[in-house]
Amino acid sequence: MRYVAHFFREEKQFQKAKEAIQDAEKKFGFTEKVGFEYAKLYYDQRMFREGLEVSLKMESAGFTDPTIFFNTGLFYYSLKDYANARKYFTQYQSAGGQDQAAQNYLKTIEDLLERTPAAYRSADFAYTLKIAGSGFRS
Repeated sequence: MRYVAHFFREEKQFQKAKEAIQDAEKKFGFTEKVGFEYAKLYYDQRMFREGLEVSLKMESAGFTDPTIFFNTGLFYYSLKDYANARKYFTQYQSAGGQDQAAQNYLKTIEDLLERTPAAYRSADFAYTLKIAGSGFRS
């Protein structure tokens, strides 16, 4: 499922990717891998609300991978909900997450919340990807 969905996402065949993920969910239930695949699919399509819902569902299901917190922070950040983004990037680090991008996001969020001139530049999605790397984690 993971490789099939990945292939379809790379080819921008999002409906086929979603069908592959749905097939896996029917077969295995809502697993951590299924959740990550849905979240990646929504992130790739810039469907941040839907991706956030999946990330929050993963958290409420009791999945413990710290990456879930990173991705939840990323979805909140993409939706410009910086207070919640800060909460989840901090939670990611507290859970043992080591990705430097989380620290980059936290710095940018502090700038945004303080309304410094650098903050306006940092809110740009392309700039965010530049400072954080590829964005989504799995």
